[in-house]
Formats: sequence, structure tokens, C-alpha cells
Amino acid sequence: MQSLTIKTPADVLSFIGHTLGFWPEESLVCITLADNHVGATLRVDLPKPSTETSYAKMVAGYLSHDSSAEGVVFAVYTSEPINGEHKPRAATIATLTGALAERGLIIRKGLLVGDQTVSQYDGDPQKGVRLPLSATQSGQINAEARLPRQYHRTHQPHHAASIDQRIPDPRCR
Repeated sequence: MQSLTIKTPADVLSFIGHTLGFWPEESLVCITLADNHVGATLRVDLPKPSTETSYAKMVAGYLSHDSSAEGVVFAVYTSEPINGEHKPRAATIATLTGALAERGLIIRKGLLVGDQTVSQYDGDPQKGVRLPLSATQSGQINAEARLPRQYHRTHQPHHAASIDQRIPDPRCR
């Protein structure tokens, strides 16, 4: 198995893009962690209004199937703008934090991925550092993960259920 070092927000986004094979939109992506090793990766559509509680329980339930997981890194992908001090999907993340805690999982880091930038989810959204999404195209993860991903795409899977008909987003390369 290939060993990758994930240190920066750009590394996290590159890892997500390569793992999923596409760039998520209006999505929550969660990655479980145990002993500084990556576990399961989950991508789900963002919830409809007023469904945060059932959504958070569902996501926490899926993530808790990784029995070795101790923590979670998440990324909220949304085109919803930051409005003053209001973070997009704040109610969803607050509810998810509680649902994960009930299962013994803590959130280690969160990212807010907009149309043009990425920033830490925690902290003041107006004062926080925002990086351009183009930074994800030149990170170490992108370079290390590129060859195995291309190799996988060029070979036929062993079973029909794994065929993915989506066109990869160029930001994932």
C-alpha cells in the first residue's frame, strides 16, 4: 500500500479528489482517522433545511462502521457564500459534532471549500486565511497519487459494479 503524508489543506483536498475520482459539489466529505492513518472516506450530499439531526445521525452511523476510527476530518463543499460571521452549514456541522461525539469520534479538522477558495472551517470566516483552490493542483499528494490513479483508470475493473461513468474533474489531477 502506498504511503502518503497529508499536512496541508491542499493535501487534504487533493487526497479527496483522487480518492473519489471527482470534485464534490454541495457535499460533505468525511475521512476517518486512527493512529494518524486514513480510514474510510465518505461523501454525501449536503442536507435539505431542517433535516440536520437525522442527517448527522446518518453520517455518524456510517463513519462509526470504521471500528478503529478515533477522529474525523471533514470538508464542506458549497457555493453558499460566507455571510458576515455566519459559516455555511453551521447547523449541520454543530449537529454532526454532537452525533460523532456520542460515538466516541472527535473532529480533528474541518475545511470550507467554496467555488474559488478553501479555508479552515473553525475560526472567524472573515479573518481566516483563504487559499485559492488552484493550490491543490501542485501539492505533494497530487504528485504522489497521480500515477496510481491514472493506472487504475486505464485498466478494466474485475467486476461491472465498479465502473464509474463520471467524467473526472480536471481539478482532481
